[in-house]
Amino acid sequence: MLHLGVLAAMAIIGGGAVGAERWRDADSDRQYGNEHKSLVDGGIGVEDAYSAMRLYDEGFLADIKQILIGRLESDFGDSVQFACIFGSVARREWTCTSDVDLMIVRSPDSVTSTSDDPIAGFQRWFIAFQKHLGFTPDYVFPCEVVSADSVERAIRGAGFNMSGGIVHVDPIGPNEWNAWNEHRQWLAAVAGPNEYVIGNQQLFSHLQHRAIETILLICLVSLPRRLYTAEECIEALVGYGKEYLGFVRSPYTLDFLNHRVGPALLQLANRDTLQEKWPRRFRVSDDRVLRILDMVRCHE
Repeated sequence: MLHLGVLAAMAIIGGGAVGAERWRDADSDRQYGNEHKSLVDGGIGVEDAYSAMRLYDEGFLADIKQILIGRLESDFGDSVQFACIFGSVARREWTCTSDVDLMIVRSPDSVTSTSDDPIAGFQRWFIAFQKHLGFTPDYVFPCEVVSADSVERAIRGAGFNMSGGIVHVDPIGPNEWNAWNEHRQWLAAVAGPNEYVIGNQQLFSHLQHRAIETILLICLVSLPRRLYTAEECIEALVGYGKEYLGFVRSPYTLDFLNHRVGPALLQLANRDTLQEKWPRRFRVSDDRVLRILDMVRCHE
């Protein structure tokens, strides 16, 4: 199904509105106008964005990714190591109140604060793009643009504090984000569920795997017990909610975790980071974990 809002956001078709009535047009003067004029004139397409979004159409998500690829290449060139969509859109659970959560990871030497940096311009475009599609953009944090170094620090435990042998994963309020705890957002975005968009896919997959392992280790050392099964880890991740380590209880999230948590725990045990005490039951060692998560802040 062709989504007309996507074509309008690409400036392939035009249109307007009078009250609740909307209209679209296409002509040969627009890019690909001849190809789309018959589709628009023939009424083939979905005009109402919310109706289209309720279908969780894979084609709709593919359209979004394709447009993002073109814009990211245009604005950032080869400085993007990878980009991914996360949150409700990646989980195919979006609604008309959702925004499109986008993370752009750039090479360390490309992240600058100079006036010619393309971030501000991209963010303005991205807000308008989401509005065209019927989403509700986040005007304060339109997207996450971070360096690869920041992602590496997040995977090594930056953003978390430890005292008394327990990592504290305190909820972060809307106005409580800072340069330290925002690493938790980046860790959750890379871990998933997410949707690869552009860049080095092998690097993206490698960092996603490491991020999932970090989240499991943080989970294990933040809980009072030290012996858990994969199923108990999954229940802890979704049971404490999004404010804990970024996961929400939903069918897509549970399926994602069911496919990844068990193998990740076994690999951690094979590297002696965890101990498999009984079949499929794992014990955590604080000393081993802290050697890996060497950026966790330890307080007496």
